[in-house]
Amino acid sequence: MDQALHNYWDRAPQQFIALNKIFSGRKTAQLLNLSAKLEQAGIDYAVQVECSRFLARYYPDLAARLIHALIDGLDALP
Repeated sequence: MDQALHNYWDRAPQQFIALNKIFSGRKTAQLLNLSAKLEQAGIDYAVQVECSRFLARYYPDLAARLIHALIDGLDALP
């Protein structure tokens, strides 16, 4: 057990992204009056992307790259 703990603490910390939950975005959409605005623009659906405060503060470049990759992926859909 002692050796296992030493091995753990000697390693570099691993970075990871955790997804706690997928949110519907209803509250934000209501605040922005999104439904009416989408209808006026002739848009049938929308995807709202947000990142955690932690990610935005400490890893803004990563947050931007993730959002950009998501947009590129959505653009590639038929």
